[in-house]
Amino acid sequence: MPTADDSVIKPHTNYDWVFINSEVDKPAYVAAFDIQPDHVLATGEPMMDALMAQRPEPHAGAKRLLYSPTYRPDANGEAQVLHYIHELITASEQLKQPWEIYVSLHPYLSLPEWQLPSNVHIFQDATRVKQLMPTIDVFVTDYSSLSLNFSYFERPILLFTPDYEQYMAKMAFTSIIITISGHHTLMRLVRL
Repeated sequence: MPTADDSVIKPHTNYDWVFINSEVDKPAYVAAFDIQPDHVLATGEPMMDALMAQRPEPHAGAKRLLYSPTYRPDANGEAQVLHYIHELITASEQLKQPWEIYVSLHPYLSLPEWQLPSNVHIFQDATRVKQLMPTIDVFVTDYSSLSLNFSYFERPILLFTPDYEQYMAKMAFTSIIITISGHHTLMRLVRL
């Protein structure tokens, strides 16, 4: 894992406390967050506890896709994310079977006032994400750590990373988990 000194913008050096999954992870987080070891607490992962307590119920009808794009803090970040969402909505019209498309928008972004197809739902609600996850057939993201949570359900996770090189140059902290190949165009993603 990159250290805080490796990052250009040092995004993770302003925390007082860091909660991690296990003691094994502690040295990496101490270095990455540039924090004292006694301020890194191994508590488990509360979201995983909540997800594991749910019983996935089969659902009838259309398959369900959850898209969770990552927040981008730079000046163009909001426009960039909204562009990717709009591309996904447009590309979803190419799907051959009926799908319900759910888009979890980061709370720092403004919810757009778009005329959406009836099968597309955009929301900003972490509780809704947790409730939806057990019912989702395919999870699509770029760099979101939610992919790690969703992996518990052993269902497909697709990475849509059109700005991969730019994102990695700015956000070195996440580079350790994004070394696998993603899809850089939506048409490639839709063909899957």
